[in-house]
Amino acid sequence: MQYTTIQNQILEAMRFRYACKEFNGAKIPQEDLEVILQAGLLAPSSFGLEHTRLLVVQDTEVKKTLQEASFNQKQITTSSEVVVFVGLIGALRTPSNYIDTMIRRKTGKDEAQYQAYKKAIESKINSLSDVELIHWSLKQSYLMAQAMMDAAAFLGIDSCPMEGFDKKAVERILGIDSFREQVSLIVPFGYRKAQPTQPKIRLNYDELIKFI
Repeated sequence: MQYTTIQNQILEAMRFRYACKEFNGAKIPQEDLEVILQAGLLAPSSFGLEHTRLLVVQDTEVKKTLQEASFNQKQITTSSEVVVFVGLIGALRTPSNYIDTMIRRKTGKDEAQYQAYKKAIESKINSLSDVELIHWSLKQSYLMAQAMMDAAAFLGIDSCPMEGFDKKAVERILGIDSFREQVSLIVPFGYRKAQPTQPKIRLNYDELIKFI
């Protein structure tokens, strides 16, 4: 299939992206970092509640302690920035001023629309156990992380999504109250120290995709 220039650029960025295991320590220009963070801000979230927060770790000493809590993986200390994704928990438990504010922002002064939207959201949340609520909130971060990693790849910047860390230790290091919010994912960003030695291996198009 013949693609346009922009289509090819998108696919090349996706081919460029891989889980970088060691960065070269070079700093990401501030304007590029802002684009990556804005991509996260523009990512979708369930009900539009935007219940993921980002902690951008640049401090060298904090990175060192995070690396210790991440099984000493080099990505943490060799990256330019480490982005920690944190999902809101306490603010989502009903009744919730946070949810009310987010709904009002969307519905404005339309009271009927506000009440209908609020009922739908609260019905969803109230159907969840505490554990399910945590899982539902934390998995929203993956939508944001993917948008940010894609934006980074388009800019020629590497990333590495990480679930390999001691969650309680990371929350303790960052001073996070796990009743209010919890860490879901860590993504370091920077520039690869070396080119990948293995080709990107994926399923064939026809194995993965079916049109019905």
